[in-house]
Amino acid sequence: MKRQTVTVEQVIKASPARVWERISTPDGIARWWRPGNIAPVEGHEFTMDMEK
Repeated sequence: MKRQTVTVEQVIKASPARVWERISTPDGIARWWRPGNIAPVEGHEFTMDMEK
């Protein structure tokens, strides 16, 4: 399987602390994106189904 990198640049109207909570905790990630096996750990691989 070929590894790929995704880069997203986005301006968010929220404090840095609020943004960090959303992208660095399992609950925050689930509320920002979708629940799943996502973890803020280098090398962690996951799949996400945006159709559900």
